[in-house]
Amino acid sequence: VGFTARKERGVGTFLAREELEKWRYDTDMAGALNSLPGFKVNWTIARSGGIRVQSSRGPPGLRGSWRLLAEQGIGPNGICFPTVYLDGLRMHRGDQSYLDNLRPEAVEAIEAYSGPATAPAQFNSEAICGVIVIWTRR
Repeated sequence: VGFTARKERGVGTFLAREELEKWRYDTDMAGALNSLPGFKVNWTIARSGGIRVQSSRGPPGLRGSWRLLAEQGIGPNGICFPTVYLDGLRMHRGDQSYLDNLRPEAVEAIEAYSGPATAPAQFNSEAICGVIVIWTRR
């Protein structure tokens, strides 16, 4: 079962190429992922004097480190990392460095599922904190 069939099923959130272009997520993936219901991007921005600031919104034009979290926060210390699949391959949970190099213009579609009850069988093995499926253009 492919992207279109899962989208027609009506369970989950789907951003196709048209939506990504419409919303102009042209700086990095954080903006697109932050728009998905049930997920949030947490930014860490280094400031002078070694102070680090946590924010749910990225600074315009300023690069900071960020991580994708499930809003439900049921993991250790209230932090819950969703499982991310890139072109159908499960990526390492918690290590999201590969997302820093992924440009929105390289993405064809994004699927998001808030937990095991909504995730399709092929993406359900570790769906406790939700699942994000990113399909790149080929």
